[in-house]
Amino acid sequence: MAVTGAVAHWQPPTEMFPWGDPGSVRWLINYRKMDEPQVQRLLEAGFTLIQGGSFTPEAMQLATDAGAHRMMYICSRTIYHELLFPKHPELRDAAILTPQGEYKVIYNNPARYAGCYNRPAWFEYITGLMDEHQQRGVDCIFFDNPMTWPCYCPTCKALFREYSFKHTGTEYELGAEGTPPELERWFTVDTATDFFRKVQEYAHNREKPLFIVANNLTYWVIEQGVVDGVFTEAFAHPPFGKDIAACKIGLAASHGRPTGFLSYIPGPVRQARGEQQYHAPGASNMWVALPVTEEYALGCATGIALGGNYMPNMCLNGDRNILELTKPEQDQAILDACATYAGFARRWEALSAGQQPGTGVAVLFDTTIGPREGQILGLDRGNINDLLWTLQRQGIPAEVVVNSDLTAGGLDGFSALIIDGQAMLSAAQMDGVRAFVDGGGTLVLSAALSIRERFESPDAARPVGDYLPGVADVAQHEHSALDLDMDGYEPDGGRIKVATSGTASFTYHGRDALYTVGATYFDESDGRSTFEVLVDGAVIDTWKATADDDEWHEFASRPVELADGAIVAIRGTAGGGEYARLKSVRLRSATAGPGASAIELGRGRVVCLSGRLQDARDAELDAVLELLRGANPVSGNWPDAVLVNVLRQPASGVVTVHIVNHDIDYDDKYAVTAVNASPEFELTVNDSRLTAARLISPEFEPRDLPIQDGRLTVPPVRTYAAILLGSDPATLAALDTQD
Repeated sequence: MAVTGAVAHWQPPTEMFPWGDPGSVRWLINYRKMDEPQVQRLLEAGFTLIQGGSFTPEAMQLATDAGAHRMMYICSRTIYHELLFPKHPELRDAAILTPQGEYKVIYNNPARYAGCYNRPAWFEYITGLMDEHQQRGVDCIFFDNPMTWPCYCPTCKALFREYSFKHTGTEYELGAEGTPPELERWFTVDTATDFFRKVQEYAHNREKPLFIVANNLTYWVIEQGVVDGVFTEAFAHPPFGKDIAACKIGLAASHGRPTGFLSYIPGPVRQARGEQQYHAPGASNMWVALPVTEEYALGCATGIALGGNYMPNMCLNGDRNILELTKPEQDQAILDACATYAGFARRWEALSAGQQPGTGVAVLFDTTIGPREGQILGLDRGNINDLLWTLQRQGIPAEVVVNSDLTAGGLDGFSALIIDGQAMLSAAQMDGVRAFVDGGGTLVLSAALSIRERFESPDAARPVGDYLPGVADVAQHEHSALDLDMDGYEPDGGRIKVATSGTASFTYHGRDALYTVGATYFDESDGRSTFEVLVDGAVIDTWKATADDDEWHEFASRPVELADGAIVAIRGTAGGGEYARLKSVRLRSATAGPGASAIELGRGRVVCLSGRLQDARDAELDAVLELLRGANPVSGNWPDAVLVNVLRQPASGVVTVHIVNHDIDYDDKYAVTAVNASPEFELTVNDSRLTAARLISPEFEPRDLPIQDGRLTVPPVRTYAAILLGSDPATLAALDTQD
């Protein structure tokens, strides 16, 4: 069977920023002032986008003359009021207000207030900073802290009345009883979208346009195209955390803009390697330390493999600035490792520039979930990451798509689409899903769908059978953790936490039925919190937070019969310094027997699961996985420590199978004791047109590999390698630009 990768998912660079191709950008971050020798080291290491705290004039000129892009920081929210109010008295009326009319304090730091995106004075202050930065020589700006916090100032209240009337026909009051919470959240998100759209217009409408990104911006806002790239903090650095979702979602939501991800080593590792320092923005002490050489190499490899941009961190939350070479042997080794991968990327730029997803399997990330749930940043990626790694462990690389892909040709070339967990889709998006199935695609539906428009209430949702005949609705009842009855738990922003042990519960009302009990919980990088699911006081299921990746995750219990009036509770117990945190609890209708069914529609099919894909029973999971393997140009069976990602070069038709090995051994002080090469494993080449293979790596010179009967043996890989697949060896060799 011939299998092709997606061909229209990621868009080419814009005419304004022709350099902005993720495959050509080599992005680094150093939050200190850089002098000329430090910038020279970065240029020698091959970096093309240097994000810094600041630059000396000589360093700025050096980077500019070398053709490197220069990025500096602006906080899109923070008002250090003791400093700024006297200098800019207009900002006294441009700060976020609480429902009580008081200034909002952010990061638990009384010195920090937040600017309101709807106040003209705040926009003028921000644009003034942009002008100052460009005068210093930068051509890129990084906006930090773009949280979608609600504001209750007079301007926001008046605008919300207009907004609510426009979209619902009713003039609601912001923060008042009876005002739909979702409507308020959409107003806050649309406020941020409008703000960054104006900022982007201001950045672009000048003789020398400015390229802008924003830190962990809500993915819905990114999807609207109001930033030129994506900056995201992926937290747990590989190999401690294997967060591939941060990069994949960023690339999907931006449709292929440069997507930088910044990762930190987790708490226990920082404590073993680093030191405590005072953190002024949060007004607290924190453990700081940097990755080691092998971990930087692994990060660089991951960025290349995913098609995004790993950002080597020279000092942020670190115990030193690597560019100062205060530990010469260690610091130079880190720079050398980064240079090795930058050189490799430059050598194979003909392969990576303009690349597209190469897998045939797409996983939907619903960008409406953040706004609907009131998330203030684009950080809730754990569920998608878990699903992507579930597929990885079964030999199935997958790519992420977003809502707009369902109607804009973003599914072209994909053979299978997975919609898992829960999603809100519009009628037009469901029409796109139906067209995908009618055209021969396979839809794996393991989600509770709410089919409605953005400003319709959940009660207005259409039946899924209106779009996919024969498919039954899955009932799901969501409860915000803040609405639960708490015993021991306490509110913590938009979630709840307990430092010892506590329960959070609700009463089920409805007919007797079978449900799974699900919970969204936070897994810190230290400690081990534990949870129990109770129904009428009896424990029906348990789990532990063991991912240690500073991400949100979902758990689903075994099915349980609920009667009207049943008390459903989650009991959380903190452990090892990790709070037991919850964001929501849900009930989802379940089946007692086999939960998979297939329905033929048009030239395709819909495979329905009663629960999430990663919770599926072995028999039903095996059937689904077999379908997904056949949808990919390659599949296989590789070790759990190995990441395999597939990208495609449309111009040449070459498919690249990227291989990243996370197998590193440590002692009890987190010093590296060994980097273990992966064992040999076999790939199945499902696309009959791919008959030639070439192995490339920064670790050795390219060599051809044989494909026999559609199978290919991957030799041991220490950290990173890639296999180029094409129709003839000459095409593969021509991509090497070493000469």
